[in-house]
Amino acid sequence: VATETNQLVNHVSGDPETGANGGAGRAVISRDGRTIVYETTATDLQAGVVDTNNVTDIYAYDVTTGINRLVSHEAGLPEQTADNASFSAVISADGNKIAYETLATNLMAGVIDENGSNDIYSYDLQTGTNKLISHRNSQPTIAAFGHSGTPRLSGDGSRIVFVSTANNFSSVYLFDLVSDSITLAGRPLRDMDALGLGDGASDGAATISDDGTLIAFQRRAGGPYLGFTLNSDYNVFLYRVTTGQTELISSRAGSTTFS
Repeated sequence: VATETNQLVNHVSGDPETGANGGAGRAVISRDGRTIVYETTATDLQAGVVDTNNVTDIYAYDVTTGINRLVSHEAGLPEQTADNASFSAVISADGNKIAYETLATNLMAGVIDENGSNDIYSYDLQTGTNKLISHRNSQPTIAAFGHSGTPRLSGDGSRIVFVSTANNFSSVYLFDLVSDSITLAGRPLRDMDALGLGDGASDGAATISDDGTLIAFQRRAGGPYLGFTLNSDYNVFLYRVTTGQTELISSRAGSTTFS
């Protein structure tokens, strides 16, 4: 660290020495330290913002310019907060993409969101637009049924991994922003019926490697799963994106059976 100075992030717009009028937390920072993303209930972080939702919103702070920018805004209206809470944001290592959970329904134009639960959105800091990630298969403007959460981003932000318990999801999913496609970790989405809905394929957050080729996730269920024999507690798996192969990490040495 070149200098040891403190800088107030959640400050009143135009006044870097005065804290905003609401609480802030869950901050994450890009690898180069340029951008900080956080959730807040404050309404005076960005000039001109109309904030009437009375819940947490997502903001991005540029450390170099000292300016806050509203991320979770209504589609086409960068100074109007969305119609419900947004939270649990993460940022890609290169600082270009943000992913977060939200209950809002008006972040992207044309979206039909009737699930009443958390959805995953990505935000492009270069274009200033939000995109629905947890959508139904082949229906990019219709939110999936049920709950989706705990997003994680690859280093360049091109891939997002998240967990979903929606009726038409059942595990850890990978969204590729380049191909605009969703894959179920360990099995293509088109084969999800073979799993059985709600089979408990994952009970916690997944993580993705910096280059976006490896996904680690946990599963809690005994018996056979993808050819492995598991105990009834948590088991850890590695999914290789390029080959589609799943490996049991928490196994006995030289065995595919959990120890």
